[in-house]
Amino acid sequence: MSSITVQQLFKFLCADVQRIIKLDVDVIDKGFSLPHFSANKLKDIEKYFIKYSRDAGNFKITSVEELLEYVVIFCHELTHCLNKHSGYIAENNRENIAIETHADFQGSRIATALYTYGVNLKKILKEDFKYPDKLKKDKTVYCKLMGKVFSKLYYDFYLEGDSKSYPDAFKRVGMNIAGVASFFYRSPHFLQARGEYVGMHLLMILALDKGIVDSNYDESKPLENFDFIHDVVSVHRKIQGDSTTITDIHSPMFEPIFGTNYHKNDADRLNQKYEMRDEILDYAKKKDLLHLINEDIFKE
Repeated sequence: MSSITVQQLFKFLCADVQRIIKLDVDVIDKGFSLPHFSANKLKDIEKYFIKYSRDAGNFKITSVEELLEYVVIFCHELTHCLNKHSGYIAENNRENIAIETHADFQGSRIATALYTYGVNLKKILKEDFKYPDKLKKDKTVYCKLMGKVFSKLYYDFYLEGDSKSYPDAFKRVGMNIAGVASFFYRSPHFLQARGEYVGMHLLMILALDKGIVDSNYDESKPLENFDFIHDVVSVHRKIQGDSTTITDIHSPMFEPIFGTNYHKNDADRLNQKYEMRDEILDYAKKKDLLHLINEDIFKE
């Protein structure tokens, strides 16, 4: 059984991040204080910190699901670092929720990038947890694994979270799932078929603990009026100001995954939305899943 702690894992992940995008990030033990995890940036210096409470840092990780659970947590905090969230004072709670929602979304995308490219994380999986390379490279296995990981996050952390500053626990899981799928959408050489990321959504949803879906999914309940993309772009454009990016990640290759430029052309965003709609419908038609698609979700 592995004896790696959360503190050790976070240090290894910092090294992976520094190698991939040259970001100066480190971890700090903040003693016995809550919340268990947080992020910050030094004033006037491009130096970032991910903080953990001492009891959380000393926690021993005993399974692959638990390992990736803490990878996602690390990457949620890393997203706060990349987007300089700690230095921004939200104008209202809607902006707070947008910031945390984006950290769940982009954090899961980054977690998938570290799973794919992180030298230290690969070594931990192989040597500490004896996780076979054959399984690690299988996208279907990965999606099913992440469904279990997000179930753990739901029960271990999301249910006890501050509901005023975060979306509800089930929506957080939804953002995690969307973030993983977005990694593959933004890394097209990993996709095998047009719209394959739709199938990845389904695999992760089906792998969730049944109790999570049963207790949260209500087909008759209308969706809340919360425009995720609009709110996220709006608040991050304020943080970015007139700069080219919020944080320069020094890596064009990884810009689609870690990038923080929110001043992209709105027409391009709309074209991408239409392209994604067509790919979703094409995939759903091929897989006989059209009955699951409500085209109203694509309307402006």
